Parts: sequence; C-alpha cells; structure tokens
Amino acid sequence: MSLVVSLTGVYDADGGAIGELKYWIGARLGKSHCSLCEVTHSAIRERREWSETRSTLSVEFHTVHRDEQSSPVSTATNGLFPAVVAQDEEGVAYLLLGAEDIEQIASRAEPHDALVEAVEQAGTAIGLSWPAGSLRNP
Repeated sequence: MSLVVSLTGVYDADGGAIGELKYWIGARLGKSHCSLCEVTHSAIRERREWSETRSTLSVEFHTVHRDEQSSPVSTATNGLFPAVVAQDEEGVAYLLLGAEDIEQIASRAEPHDALVEAVEQAGTAIGLSWPAGSLRNP
C-alpha cells in the first residue's frame, strides 16, 4: 500500500497575470469554467472555508494551474482538467478526481468538506493509505 505524501489540485486555467485575467473575464462572460476554482476560491481570493479545511489535512494540498503542473502530475491528469492528483512517497502520481467528480462536488452545500471526503474515498479505493490512517488530522 502506497502512502500519500501530497495532493495537487489542478485548475482548468492558466497561471500568471494574463492567465488569471483571461479566466476571470471568461468566467464572467460564461466562456470559462473551473469547478475546482469554485470550491477553493471566491471571485477575488481563496475561500476562508477552504483554507481552514486544507489546514486540517494530514498531507499538503497544493493547487496549481494547468500550465504549472509537475511532470508526474501532468502524466496523471493527461490533459483533463480540473483534477486532483495524489503523489506517494516514491513520487508516483495517481488521478483521484476528474472534472465530472469535481463538478458534482462544487454544487454541494459544503463543497470544501465534500472535496476532502471524495479525495480520501478515491485514494482508499485504489489502495493508497493516508498518514495517521486518514486524510484529516485527528
């Protein structure tokens, strides 16, 4: 059983000032959409609820834009965004959640908690283990 040492959420948007601006304008015009962005951010900044939830996790949960992915994460996402990927102690990356999963999560009442639950369930289902036995710190 591989131990998860980090999680990476990959936004369906490019990074940098131009990428952020393009996404922001596109989202307002209904031309861009990223359900992971909806879970983690308001129109201007990271949601307080997400920040607080992320601080309770037993592993770091990084978020990156699609043009900022590491090579292992990029291999796991295979061009499908948004996504959540786990990496084990050997650096192997595993796709845990894809666009459809995250879209369903974004529509829930407490999407930040639902995201954590779905990530933990998906990891456990493929045989990954979590520090201290759970994704959430006791």
